[in-house]
Amino acid sequence: MGEVNAERREDTGLTASNSGISIEDQSMLARVALSSGVPVKWSDLQRVVHAAIDAVLSRFAERGGTQVGPPPPMLDGSDVETFRKRLHALLEVMDGPPFTMQRLAELLLGPEKQYSSLPKLASALEKLLMVVTSAPVLEAADADVQPLPPVHPAIIARINDNPPSHYVVQISDGSLDVSMDTEEDVHVPEAVNAEAVKE
Repeated sequence: MGEVNAERREDTGLTASNSGISIEDQSMLARVALSSGVPVKWSDLQRVVHAAIDAVLSRFAERGGTQVGPPPPMLDGSDVETFRKRLHALLEVMDGPPFTMQRLAELLLGPEKQYSSLPKLASALEKLLMVVTSAPVLEAADADVQPLPPVHPAIIARINDNPPSHYVVQISDGSLDVSMDTEEDVHVPEAVNAEAVKE
């Protein structure tokens, strides 16, 4: 069964080695991203967010990329390190998860889906951490409750996806026509098979 899960993780592109975040930590972030509350202890989640911020910023800094237009505000490693410390300081002073925790978890799981440059990603992370209101923590009253099972990697891979539009926009003779695409080739993501999740 472990080999099957490892293959499945590779198929989704989410592995601990390529994301810098362990599969267990990705699963915890996925639970937060998929729920309206925070279903884990804040101290545990805070540790995971610290690690995820480090992994995501490092991955974006290493990736670099081609520069088009004026130079971004962060160019060298010292600026990235300064910003990393600032994000950790913002996270550390929080008594509970920020009310933006669901979006923060989505962004930490798939930052490449929304941002292509480090300065934009860093700015988004900072905005999500500069809030003063906390989200409710949905902790169990009984301390003996077993931890939740991990979220299936195929579900994690779909968090924060931007599905293609089903609208067709056409401009003809100066008029704009917007209609719904009703052809059968519309791509609708398949639901994850419940039996596959149990494996």
